Amino acid sequence: MSVPDTDVTPLASAASRALNEAVMGFLALVALATAVGPLVFDVSSATDRLLTAVEWVVLGLFIAEFVVQYIVARDRSSWLRSPWRIVDAVCIVGPLLSLLPQVSDTVRGALVFRFLRIGRAVAFGARAGALAVRKRQESGLSVRGGITRVTVMEPGETGPPRGSSWKELLAWAGDVKPAWYHASNVGREQFLELLRVNKIPIEDVVDFHGPSGQPLLKNFPQNSPGRTSLCLWLPTVVEGEFPAVERNRVVAIVSKTWLLTASWGPLELPEEISSAASGAAQADVTFPVQMVYDILTLVRERNEFVARRHEEEIFRLEEDRATQGGAQFLNKVFRLEREIAAAAADVWRLKEIVLKLAGGKVTVHGADTKNDPFLGNLLSSLEVIHDKFVELKESLRSLMELHMNVTSFEMNKFMKLLAIVGFLGLIPSVAGGLLGMNVAGNPWSVTLPQVAFGIGMGMAIALYVFAIKGWLR
Repeated sequence: MSVPDTDVTPLASAASRALNEAVMGFLALVALATAVGPLVFDVSSATDRLLTAVEWVVLGLFIAEFVVQYIVARDRSSWLRSPWRIVDAVCIVGPLLSLLPQVSDTVRGALVFRFLRIGRAVAFGARAGALAVRKRQESGLSVRGGITRVTVMEPGETGPPRGSSWKELLAWAGDVKPAWYHASNVGREQFLELLRVNKIPIEDVVDFHGPSGQPLLKNFPQNSPGRTSLCLWLPTVVEGEFPAVERNRVVAIVSKTWLLTASWGPLELPEEISSAASGAAQADVTFPVQMVYDILTLVRERNEFVARRHEEEIFRLEEDRATQGGAQFLNKVFRLEREIAAAAADVWRLKEIVLKLAGGKVTVHGADTKNDPFLGNLLSSLEVIHDKFVELKESLRSLMELHMNVTSFEMNKFMKLLAIVGFLGLIPSVAGGLLGMNVAGNPWSVTLPQVAFGIGMGMAIALYVFAIKGWLR
């Protein structure tokens, strides 16, 4: 069961942002120190009282974070069923009991309570670290956060869309009228509830919360005629030291008179469509189909921008190649190569969707998409973008090969220098081996200056031979 938007107050949202994973990770280190410290050090009674006060503060913040995250969670039942919530609750209750004034010092110092406190610190620290890792994994999908926001546009309206509520969206889904409703930051339970109210079988729509939420286009079966399901990935470049790409999943259900879209992460889709002025208006299509065309155009423009940013990053890497270390440079190249490959795959999937529409394999009610000039132009532009990503991959490989060749050349120069030094050092080593350490008293009549002269001439002749052969260049 979803929670209405009004349940989340601005104070709770602000507290959720303040008690973020970075803060809780730091508090986890403090909790670990206060829990383990008295076990390995002899502390005075004053220090013990100070540590106890610190533990009360940290424990209070942990409890506050637990309550706040429960309040702002869009799917509270799933949030509570998470294994992390069970660990949090157990590890909070143990230290809380050990810190109560009614508990004796003997019980408070028992190892079981200490270990519970350590476990709580480790659990929060591991949770903070896991979130940081997940932000850069799983194909760059954007992390859902914040409250669900609903907007609505009606045919013939001009200007920005008006705000709505989840309750109004559910009421409209039960008795649809010509309009476009969009909901962002939609949780899984909310999405399933929306499908049930709209009488859409769950199996007919892509689950954009799970790993199977790939870009897809398909018509509904006979039990839900007149509707088309569309799942897209909308890329966004996260500017910083490196232009990483986050992908927001968007699901659209298209009918002849209405359109319903939902996004996994924050996305003001109607606002972007209304302000884009893409020029994709078609006179012979209905309002929902026109909006779908605009959404496809927006995804294309986003991918064009991703291609430009990746090209700029390649140019920057070309400039930095001479100044940066080999390992640092190669790490950036490999990371950019992964981003370009993922972006090329995104464009290829989008091209397949447009190809199905333009070829008439999948129909959208309210328009004759087969051989539509707009879709043909869109398909051509997507092919250009896909070819651009292929060119970027080739450019990046060429840059990497150039760097490897330059590095190999510099390594060869160094190895050649070592070989020359080693050969020159071989001459006095051979002389010393033949003559021994002492020249005086040997059966042959040579002096030390003569031996030094012979070694010097031998090394000079060797250098001369190296020079005329070009080995010293």
